[in-house]
Amino acid sequence: MNYIWEHWIKSPEHAIKRKVLYVDEMWQFIDYEQTVNFLEKVARRSRKRNAGMCWASQDFVRILENVKARGILQSTFSYFFLEQNKIDKKKIQENFNLTAGELDIILNNPGKGEGIFRVGDSSVWIQTDPSDKEMMFIESNEAVLQELLNNMKKVQGYAG
Repeated sequence: MNYIWEHWIKSPEHAIKRKVLYVDEMWQFIDYEQTVNFLEKVARRSRKRNAGMCWASQDFVRILENVKARGILQSTFSYFFLEQNKIDKKKIQENFNLTAGELDIILNNPGKGEGIFRVGDSSVWIQTDPSDKEMMFIESNEAVLQELLNNMKKVQGYAG
C-alpha cells in the first residue's frame, strides 16, 4: 500500500497524470486497520495529488459503523446507489436523506444497472447500459467474461 501511495499517487513524476485508485468490495478491507488507514488517507489527501478513489461495496452499513472507515464516507462526494438491502433502509435514509421515491428505486428490485446517482445534495435516477467493450473492463466473473469474449469473436467473425 505504501508503494501505491509513494510511487504512484504522490510521485512527482506522475504529478500531472490523473490517477484513480479503484477499490472493489471495500467492505472486505475495513476489518484491517492498516488497510482502512491507507484508504482513508487516499480518500482525504489524493485530490491534492491529481488523484481520486472510486470504491464499491455491497455492505454500506459495515463501512458506516467502522469508525476509521467513516472518514472514507465523509471524503466521498458522489455516490451511485444500486440495489440495496431493505434492512439498511433506515441507515441509508439517516445518512443520505434520500426521498421516499429514491429509496423505492434502490430497495425494491431495480432493473439491471438502475440506481440513484447522488452528488452533494442532488440526486438523479439513471440506468447504465454498458457496451460489450465496457463490460470487458468491469466484469469480474471470469466465466461471464470468457462468454462475453467468445460472443464478441463470433459477432466479429460474421461481420468480417
